[in-house]
Amino acid sequence: MNVGNKPRNPMFPAVVALSVVFVVTILAFVVLILGEPKAPLARWLNRHATTLIVAEVAGILTTGFLALVVDRRQTLRAARHAGDGEPPQPTPKTAEPPPGA
Repeated sequence: MNVGNKPRNPMFPAVVALSVVFVVTILAFVVLILGEPKAPLARWLNRHATTLIVAEVAGILTTGFLALVVDRRQTLRAARHAGDGEPPQPTPKTAEPPPGA
């Protein structure tokens, strides 16, 4: 099976993007600990931290699962068509003798 012919899975970039957002959020929490506690962003993060982290983790898990499902379906579809490079052709059920034989 040629991996280059496999269609691109659109879910993997979504997993990466959500993971980057999660890392940025965690870094913002670190800056919050070291920074000014009365800053507007610090107050907002203090109020909404749990909801934000739960939503980000749920998004990463959901898109990760969907990426695995899409990848598996693409792999199975490619394996079905991998034999001679063409989709399987129907074969005749019985061969009839030629006329006049």
